[in-house]
Amino acid sequence: MQAPDRNAHTQDRTGQSEPVNVYLHTGSRFWQMLFEVNGKPYRKSSRTTSKREAIAKAKRWKAEVLAERAERRPAAWSDARPPTALPDMPFGEAAQIYWDQQGQFTRNAEALDGYLARIVQMVGPDKMCSTIARDDERRIRAALRRGERPEGIGKLGRPLKVTGAYRPRSINGYTDLIGTVLNWVEIIPPYRWGRRRRRDETDREIVRPRYRWLTFEEQWRLDKVMEPDLKDAVLFAIDVGIREDELSKLTWSAIDWALCTVTFPLKAKGTDEKMHTVDLTEEAMAILYARRALHKREGVRSDRIFLLRARRNHWHQGELRKKGELIEFSPQLLYRRFIEACGAAGVQDMLFHDLRRTAGRRIYDEEGSDIEAARALLGHVDIKTTQDYLGVTGTAINPHLRRRSARAKLALAELEAAARRTDAAPGSRAHVLHDVLTRPPTPRLRRVR
Repeated sequence: MQAPDRNAHTQDRTGQSEPVNVYLHTGSRFWQMLFEVNGKPYRKSSRTTSKREAIAKAKRWKAEVLAERAERRPAAWSDARPPTALPDMPFGEAAQIYWDQQGQFTRNAEALDGYLARIVQMVGPDKMCSTIARDDERRIRAALRRGERPEGIGKLGRPLKVTGAYRPRSINGYTDLIGTVLNWVEIIPPYRWGRRRRRDETDREIVRPRYRWLTFEEQWRLDKVMEPDLKDAVLFAIDVGIREDELSKLTWSAIDWALCTVTFPLKAKGTDEKMHTVDLTEEAMAILYARRALHKREGVRSDRIFLLRARRNHWHQGELRKKGELIEFSPQLLYRRFIEACGAAGVQDMLFHDLRRTAGRRIYDEEGSDIEAARALLGHVDIKTTQDYLGVTGTAINPHLRRRSARAKLALAELEAAARRTDAAPGSRAHVLHDVLTRPPTPRLRRVR
């Protein structure tokens, strides 16, 4: 999403201090409308390409919102009071309202459904919104740091990436979701007053980039213990830099056999997927040729490229899957199989997503510290994201500094030899260098005033 156009800010005359704002989404020709009323954001498309019409629509929409709020709130309330336009309610009911009105329409609705269920259990479904205090957030943070799952949820969902603890980003996401729900129903507890436009950083977890990639020694040990189907998926992920979600859904139609490329979606802002194309190496093409022959030999009906072997007989969606049969897998199953292989190979603290970092780091090293080559492979829009992936530090650039120093010494030695050489053939490089180095300097002319 592009930064909001500051020229589009207009001060409306509805009595509110917040202006309306219109801006353009990347890849969309319609202006988007955005404004806040007492901390609650209102955002939607204007369905027009005219900036002036978009501003007028935003003003009318805001006037409708203010009129609706005026009907709901008592006349004695003032705008200076913290927003409590809706009556107090249990947090579980507030989360359901947020899901019905906003959450189910977001791009990550499937994951958000699980997050809401967990945070409701952590806070307490019957706890009144106005009684939620800062100590409740601190209690939830402490439980997540210990890796405790809320009661009633069980062990469903993706396994913890760090055994025995949630990651700092996940902890911040859960506690921020509390504020999102409360802001949506406009019930702000006293401890959150004044936090409408800023996040209180005192209790938030510090999120640091993860610097971990697979070494060649670790890859050699993994090759010895991985089953063949998992090995093909891992090697392809290292070569292409694809995430486990996209890898588990990759189909044969994504392969261009003539150009030797693969096209798959990347995570992007908004609802539209960003398609990314990567050139395939000879090793990646060899994996695809082998998988194609295997599917034909075993009569596989699935269109997906990478499949795993079933380890037991079981029923899935009314169909019997036999032990040893090639089956489609979810990202969770791929993650579990990979973690099992890492444990058997003695590879510590390795996630499947680290294979994507490995792909970027290797092409960065092979291309002589060309971070643009790594960014193009990974499909990042912002170069800072690539820097976080690669973990570029001073020690990583030292080998290239040494090569630059050696090149400088060679250049100086060549110039010194050319200055002493007087028998070079005219028109040669040595003759030109000797002429340039031994020519007396041109006197500086004074400017006549």
